[in-house]
Amino acid sequence: MSLELSYAHAIYEASEENREGQERLSFQEQLEKEMEFFGKLLTVSSDAKKVFLSPLTSRREKFLCIEVFGKHFQLSALFLRFLQVLAKKNRFHCLEDIRKAFHRIRLEKAGFVCAQLEVARVMEKDDFEALKKSLEQKFGNKMAFQVVVDPALLAGMKVTVNAVTYDQTLRSYLSKLRNRVLAGA
Repeated sequence: MSLELSYAHAIYEASEENREGQERLSFQEQLEKEMEFFGKLLTVSSDAKKVFLSPLTSRREKFLCIEVFGKHFQLSALFLRFLQVLAKKNRFHCLEDIRKAFHRIRLEKAGFVCAQLEVARVMEKDDFEALKKSLEQKFGNKMAFQVVVDPALLAGMKVTVNAVTYDQTLRSYLSKLRNRVLAGA
């Protein structure tokens, strides 16, 4: 298990303690938003980068800044404790990957199958819904997609589900055609 996944599981399990049903789901959504917010703060604010990503900033200084940020932005107590753990271990650089892993865990626990959809251009809503419905029938579960637009694919799509990639791109087709031509030559 990766470091980021371990942290994501830890905060997910902590978010489940003492909460039931909709309250737990709302709290987990809030945690994910807090992670996203703090991650963006680290990327856009040079001051935040200096404080939280620099090895020159002491743990005590980071803890004080976390406390100030927590009060100012009204961050949850659990998220503040999580930030303190990241500060203690100098792991702020992992926050975005932790957030992604947390998101995936939340979806999987809610019964979704997570998939990555790579397309050459943005799909029409009707086409996307038809693809989603087809894949939900194939896998027998609701699907959650991370969509990536990659013009280098030329046309078509590539879907990755449970580490299996279904490649229906023009680029892949042309590559296979080229290999057949070269093998026959």
